[in-house]
Amino acid sequence: MQNDQQQSRGLWGSAVAAIAMACVTVPNVAMAQPAEPDAFTQAAMERRRDAQASLASAMARIGTDRTDANALVDAARASLTLDNPQAALGFLTRAGQLRSDDGVIAAMTGSAMVQLERPSEAMPHFDRAVSRGAPDRIYLADRGLAFDLLGQQDNAQRDYEAMLSQTNDPETTRRYALSLGISGQVDRAVTILTPQLRSQDRAAWRTRAMIYAIVGRQAEAQEIVKATMPGPLVANIAPFLARLPSLTPGQQAAAAHFGALPGGTKPGMPPPAPVKPKPVVIAAAPPPAVKPVIVASVPPPPRSVVPPVPVAVVAAVPTPPPTPLPIVKPVLPPNDLASVAAAIEIPASELAQTDGALDAAALDRLKEEQRRIASEANEARKRDVAAARLKAEADASAKEEADRKKANPARVWVQVATGANASALASDFARMARKFPGVFKGQSAATSEWGRTRRLLVGPFSGAKAANTWLASLKKAGGDGFTWSSDPGQEVAPVR
Repeated sequence: MQNDQQQSRGLWGSAVAAIAMACVTVPNVAMAQPAEPDAFTQAAMERRRDAQASLASAMARIGTDRTDANALVDAARASLTLDNPQAALGFLTRAGQLRSDDGVIAAMTGSAMVQLERPSEAMPHFDRAVSRGAPDRIYLADRGLAFDLLGQQDNAQRDYEAMLSQTNDPETTRRYALSLGISGQVDRAVTILTPQLRSQDRAAWRTRAMIYAIVGRQAEAQEIVKATMPGPLVANIAPFLARLPSLTPGQQAAAAHFGALPGGTKPGMPPPAPVKPKPVVIAAAPPPAVKPVIVASVPPPPRSVVPPVPVAVVAAVPTPPPTPLPIVKPVLPPNDLASVAAAIEIPASELAQTDGALDAAALDRLKEEQRRIASEANEARKRDVAAARLKAEADASAKEEADRKKANPARVWVQVATGANASALASDFARMARKFPGVFKGQSAATSEWGRTRRLLVGPFSGAKAANTWLASLKKAGGDGFTWSSDPGQEVAPVR
């Protein structure tokens, strides 16, 4: 079950993790025999191991040089992969002080805000990433999720489509499918998920269950849940699924991605208690002498179900420069790097602006300029969405016409009768075949609309010459008819 939760990070995973924490005391003999993780779970575990190793390397570089912006960015990226956005924000804030015009830092800050379920605050960071030239594949998937959380599914789907045009990322595919489901496009959503469903990707199946629950198809959702989740979790998740159709689109996205229902509850869990463990803050101290060693216990990451492991954090503060900065040199136990990252915060004194303050008039002008830029960007997005919708409609119409022509190409027939009743035309063909068995042997019948009636056709023939040859043999035997050519796309239905 733990492996399965790791693989479901993001969509559905938070909800499942919350229930699992409530159910860990349920006796289950089968759980004592851990199954071999499937390929998708193994890939997720490998990503986490890589992120832990990357975080360890970045922390060592930060300990050597606290002004190493690249190391801070690497630590932030690893923290985001390890589902620790609060730690990522600490690293990014420090990196932003060193490289204030870096679009990548702005994009990653937006991603951290999205993981913290603060999409409105994430948007300005994404806008800065765009204006500073950050590669769009860094932020498209997370900006799309922010749009979904804000109830702007059209904008979200545009970002997901742009991301998927560059990379076949499974998580982005699932986000795109869920967004389509929220906007009512269930069949299209399931079609997009089909490759992952055929590969038996459990995260994809749970996405499908969530889509069905959102549109009110609870029975189908429950069937998938029963097939893909351990028994004790099924009963806990049922009330959660039942509430989804009554939520707004933004609330549905939050519930699906973070397991968060209005009111702050998680599926199968009571409302969260207000008490929250205090993180360890390592702050710079002004005295020149080295401070004594400080030892504290760092709480584990919020989603872990493993008992907390005490972590020793040693802070040595040397003689400070004119603007003192913290030196963080954690002593790390194996496989608990995310806990250390979660404990790091930038002291408020370092974040305070001590010079270059704006007067009221300048601040008002700055705010007005920001509003103008935001308004222009919003109008540009609306125009892009409208243009994309028109293009999609035109493309769909063209595809429909092409499919119709492909299914019914231009062909040559011989018309032998007419009538309004399709069954009667079938009887007419059978009667002619009995009357002229030699002529009709091996021939097929079809009908096509002709005003308020229908044509009874024999064929199709390979061309006009073949049709005329057969018609001549029919007339010689005593029958009658004439050749007729159907246009591309004109429906001609076989007689059954």
